[in-house]
Parts: sequence; C-alpha cells; structure tokens
Amino acid sequence: ALENQWDATAASARTLGHRWVVVASVEGGALDSVASLKALAGRFNAVGRKARDAGLRYGYHNHDAEFKVVEGAVPLEVLLSETDPSLVDFEMDVYWVTQGGGDPLALIAKYPGRFHLVHAKDSSGAPAHEMRDVGSGTINWKKIFAQRRKAGIEHVFVEHDAPGDPFASATASYKYLKALEF
Repeated sequence: ALENQWDATAASARTLGHRWVVVASVEGGALDSVASLKALAGRFNAVGRKARDAGLRYGYHNHDAEFKVVEGAVPLEVLLSETDPSLVDFEMDVYWVTQGGGDPLALIAKYPGRFHLVHAKDSSGAPAHEMRDVGSGTINWKKIFAQRRKAGIEHVFVEHDAPGDPFASATASYKYLKALEF
C-alpha cells in the first residue's frame, strides 16, 4: 500500500519535479462495499494529508470498476463524497467513465473542482466501447473542455492503451485537440 511506501514515493516524486502522486488502482475488495469504500476514502485523506505536508498533491485515477454499483452506490461517487477536496484530487479518465456507464459532465456538475487531471482517449460508443484516438469517437470533448474551469482541470494527458501505431495515434489526438474550440 502507498501508505507504507510514502516517504520513498514522496522523495522520488520531488526529485523528479512532480506535483502530484496519483494512484491508479487499489487492492481487491476495496470497491466491494460502501464500508470498504469509506475506509478507502479515509486512507486517501490520510495520504493526501501526508502529500500536502510534503509539498505534493495526491490523486486517484478511475477506471470502469468505480461505476459498478455497490449497495446502491456508485463507488467513484462515494470516494468523491468521502474525501476532503483540499487533500484528494481525482484524475478523471474520461474513456473509463464513459465505458463504465458514467457521465463526465454530470460528475463535473456534481463534484466541481475535483478533477485537476484528465486522461483523454475516445470511445466508439456503446455497446463495444472500443478505444479510439481523441476526436474519432463519441465523447463530446468540446462540452467537457468547456467545463474545464468548473471541473478544475489543470492538465490533460492524451492516452490510448493499445494503439496500432502509437505515433500516429498521438498525432491524430494532438491535431484534434489543437483545432478544438470551446
């Protein structure tokens, strides 16, 4: 767990000039009940406090698992509700939100200022949700980026988990985003 490796992680992050330490996954079972989600949020707050004290920010990166309803609750929303915004940021992976059945714009509206970091990759849409270069799928990037101030977006990372040609994929996404007006 990150809590057990915090000092070394923080030292490495500072050496590399990072501002954030972001966790992209949690151990099995952490998303399985509202009680375990609240406990996880408590751990996030504790690490977020350590990050703040070390001059860093702490964040969590979602995937689609955070949208599988547990005991009537959406896990990502439990984490957003139970974490202190001054201690814990969220790195919204827009593709995984969409693939998981969530709505990026609804999350921004409900949790303003929580999404300082964004992973941008596109989706072919339901039901397949094949990963696509930014701008070549169904995600409405113009509407999302129009809400950038409300969301708190500071950094956007273009990503594609398995592109056929990584350089062509990055170039296509870059060209789309460079031309995008919002």
